[in-house]
Amino acid sequence: MRISETMPSQLELIDGFIFSLLTRISQSSFEQKVIFNIKLALHEALINAVKHGNRMEKDLSVRVHITKEDGLLTMQVTDQGKGFDFKNIPDPITPENLEKLNGRGIFLIQNAMDRVEFADQGRTIKMIKFL
Repeated sequence: MRISETMPSQLELIDGFIFSLLTRISQSSFEQKVIFNIKLALHEALINAVKHGNRMEKDLSVRVHITKEDGLLTMQVTDQGKGFDFKNIPDPITPENLEKLNGRGIFLIQNAMDRVEFADQGRTIKMIKFL
């Protein structure tokens, strides 16, 4: 299975975009927990790409590539922003960060997926789930 889609940088489009992707992905008969984790990771990655990567600029877009092969589901989300220092992400569970309203997206992605990698100076997040 291979899926490649592009979405405009608009937060209000994320839920429908994910629903469309999950409809195609879930034809592979995953367990509900796996679907939940895929949805969570995609949601957080898309929000980060739109808000932080593309800075809500509606003329920019976010690309999503999903492949399922050899027992692996790989999802890549790429924005058109300036990137970020993915090696220095604040830990959201340290005492000074616990009460902050944001900063948990990557933490959630890392806990929902089996492997998470960044590329292209932080513009691309690659999320892998072992099936």
